[in-house]
Amino acid sequence: MLRLDQVSLRFGQGAEVLRGIDFGLEAGDFVFLTGASGAGKSSLLKIMSLSLEPTAGRCTMFGEDLLSLHRKQRPALRRRIGFVYQDFKLLDHLSVFDNVALPLRIQGKNVSGFAADVMDLLDWVGLKTHANALPPSLSGGEKQRAAIARAVISKPELILADEPTGSVDPVHARRLLRLFAELNKQGTTVFLATHDEGLLKQLSAPVVHLSEGRLQFR
Repeated sequence: MLRLDQVSLRFGQGAEVLRGIDFGLEAGDFVFLTGASGAGKSSLLKIMSLSLEPTAGRCTMFGEDLLSLHRKQRPALRRRIGFVYQDFKLLDHLSVFDNVALPLRIQGKNVSGFAADVMDLLDWVGLKTHANALPPSLSGGEKQRAAIARAVISKPELILADEPTGSVDPVHARRLLRLFAELNKQGTTVFLATHDEGLLKQLSAPVVHLSEGRLQFR
């Protein structure tokens, strides 16, 4: 599904953030990514999500060479990915319901066909009573849960999650992890970055650790 071959990243004349990354995800994998703050986890995920180009190396996803992919072809590829950002990236002028439903609207689906699914998912993440609220009125944890719901509502083939439980309490963290695990059981590939060692104990899944720009397999 996804392959990185000798991928490196450098910003300007600074030191390399990523160095010679060789890594792959098969369809149906669930893999944790760990590493200290500033280790480059977010940069690695952004490369995988087509929002950042590496300085060197080759990236393939769904059989496509990302570096040679025409810009017009990228949106269709991105729609096959659900991305959970650390800073949420919710649209402040849209309600929680409309933020979560946005991927379905982009796909051209009618609200009458997905309204019940969106409300069911909001209920699962504890936001059903906030469906009509605007993001500025939410707490950080509520924003994070809304962002996760938006990322998974369309049941993408691949989920890339950057510290998806960083702003929620332990109870909601476990519940959200179960949501990712259930989607994985249904066939979604999950690559989840976290600094929470406790999460790793909740699920038996492979762990890769990013340190000094290189991946180490634990």
